[in-house]
Amino acid sequence: MSVVSSHNERKPVSSCTLCGSYPKIPLFTPIGIFWDIENVRIPNCHQAIAVVEAIRQRFLMNYREAEFVVVCDVLKERKEVVIDLNNAQVTVVHVSCTNKNAADDKLRQLMRRFADNIGIPCAMLLISSDVNFTTDLSDFKNRKNVYVILLHQLLASKALLICSNEHYLFDDIIGNVPLLKDARTEYTDPEYLDVINLPLFVSPSQVRQRVEQIAENCGGKMVQLQRGRGVIRFNSLNTAQR
Repeated sequence: MSVVSSHNERKPVSSCTLCGSYPKIPLFTPIGIFWDIENVRIPNCHQAIAVVEAIRQRFLMNYREAEFVVVCDVLKERKEVVIDLNNAQVTVVHVSCTNKNAADDKLRQLMRRFADNIGIPCAMLLISSDVNFTTDLSDFKNRKNVYVILLHQLLASKALLICSNEHYLFDDIIGNVPLLKDARTEYTDPEYLDVINLPLFVSPSQVRQRVEQIAENCGGKMVQLQRGRGVIRFNSLNTAQR
């Protein structure tokens, strides 16, 4: 396991990147929002209902919400997150994690059904950094002429990004979401720590558990793990430097 660098969450980045040429989308085109919440998680310092509202405010100015789906194992999510998602009128689809790709497979199925049922023109917003969605997004964009928007985390692969018409950094979208009261007294600008050379022959859950055991004394939380590389979030620069 190798530590590469840390970088502050508030570091300015481009909030949107357009990928090549893109079609003109009619106003209030129906959009389906599909959230891989096990890959792009809601920070503990934010309320889920406020994060959902931030996403809607950003993307529903020019689109009409036809679907907003979160797929996860509800038994492994925080209870308050599931309650907030339901209160926000988001469809929460429970998938028991009998295998590591169960939630992803269900999300793909729902995305395909949406594209087939709505027809063209339509748009699709995927919230994920999982490179395994590359083939699906490429087909939606290039074969079915669906307008694809991607919300991703810091380590999203270039192969995934170019399969969208436009892509955004998830942290930029929720940057103005109010902090929870309990977090305000402790919360400063968080730091991200890149970790590379994580073992590929061990299950992701075991890798995540071991890394968090090492980092937990300093409040570290692994927020992303992909292909032997991970990101650990610390509450401040001081805790990251420990």
